[in-house]
Amino acid sequence: MADILIAINEKTKTELSTKLKQLLQDSYALYIQTHNYFWNVSRLQNPVLHMMFEYQYTELATAIGNIAKHMRELDIPVSWTYKTDSMLTSMNPVENASTPFEMINLLTQGHEQVLNILRSILKIAKKNNYYTTISLISYRIRIHEKMIWVLKGAHIKAL
Repeated sequence: MADILIAINEKTKTELSTKLKQLLQDSYALYIQTHNYFWNVSRLQNPVLHMMFEYQYTELATAIGNIAKHMRELDIPVSWTYKTDSMLTSMNPVENASTPFEMINLLTQGHEQVLNILRSILKIAKKNNYYTTISLISYRIRIHEKMIWVLKGAHIKAL
């Protein structure tokens, strides 16, 4: 089977590789944090948050797979260990949140951090006309903006 040729110069590939690896690690950290909050918010206490967290961690799991597949399409190696995760992620580790309000605030901050990375990747992709990267990243931006909007709405309703 012949190699798939994707016109990407080495300098740009290195820059894109670093950003995509950070996106993958931060998305994974946000997934773990969201899943943790899903486990720890009481269904009886707040069934809406419980369902919302479940939707969000499920969406993030799918995103992680799509990001990793895209990296492989660009011939960027994909690997994950706890050691590399802590080195590459820009997310601040959060052990626990004591209230639903704190969970919402921390998840909102996490989505905002991921959005910053996504926007930096989009600039690189647009500059170099990497249309599949533009498509994936634009979609991810839309999803994270929506998640922030939903989280902020949940915070207001919880007041």
